[in-house]
Amino acid sequence: MRVAETTFNWGILGSGNIARKLVKSSWSVPGCRVTAVASRTPGKAQAFAAELEVDKAFASYEELVADPEVDIVYVANTHNGHESAALLALEAGKHVLCEKPLAVNARQVKTMIEAARTRRRFLMEGMWTRFLPAIEQVQTWVREGKTGKIRQVHASFGLNLMHVPRLTDPHLAGGALLDLGIYPISFASMLFGGAAPVSVKTSVEKLDSGVDGAANMLFEFPGGEWADLKCSCMYALPTEAWIIGETGQIHIPADFYASQKAVLYTNGKETVASFPSERQQSFKYQIQEVQDCISTGLLESPRMPLHETLTIAETMDSLRREWGITYPFE
Repeated sequence: MRVAETTFNWGILGSGNIARKLVKSSWSVPGCRVTAVASRTPGKAQAFAAELEVDKAFASYEELVADPEVDIVYVANTHNGHESAALLALEAGKHVLCEKPLAVNARQVKTMIEAARTRRRFLMEGMWTRFLPAIEQVQTWVREGKTGKIRQVHASFGLNLMHVPRLTDPHLAGGALLDLGIYPISFASMLFGGAAPVSVKTSVEKLDSGVDGAANMLFEFPGGEWADLKCSCMYALPTEAWIIGETGQIHIPADFYASQKAVLYTNGKETVASFPSERQQSFKYQIQEVQDCISTGLLESPRMPLHETLTIAETMDSLRREWGITYPFE
């Protein structure tokens, strides 16, 4: 439930497409003002601010986090820079929403969680899919027992992104797993209560640069449930999800990560839940979650808790170990 409106000033570290999406989404969130942006690329923050009517543009992250008017910082740079940028903001006393993945490995995630808790500041991984109305409807159906006990989850996310340089660069923590694979992994984690898989079977296709280009992942969870997950940045995959329960099924068709529709099949009946397309404002639900949590004194989101983010990071670490993939800076 939304709490009483409070105005929060946001600053953004990074000025790429993801940062642009957050600003556009913020326009429809009550009490949210993006007032500052910072980029280490000369002139980029100024161009971003002019385009999106952001008041302040800084040439360094240090300048932005030192701004006393900024309440919340959104970290939107490349994966390899998440930890250092988030720590900079936390140490300056800012609350932090960090684009997924929170960090490139579990060690970094632990450091960030410790910093947030020491300074009593809010921290959340920006898994925006989890807050979409269609996904909330799915969770409601599951809580209400519409599917019975969940036995299997099937989810895949693959796009041909070989034209995006950072996706192939190990120095930027490139590869399919952290960019795309995290979506089906987090989706399964949500449905199985944040539990870590007890066994993992996996195979990988590597790019010439050494990072993962595509992967198949079969997870077994503590209750005997299975998740069959796939990701790729080399070629397109069906971007859909199925939840298989003992008495019902849920299908999230095309683009489950940006869900607009969910279909429940139970007792021979079909129930369709559809929601309007909000691609340009799809981050607004996680923005609202951050503001509501802070307004009520919470330092983490019960819907995307830090212990689950850490468990997911540990799972992704285990996958990369099996694949023999280590980033140069680790």
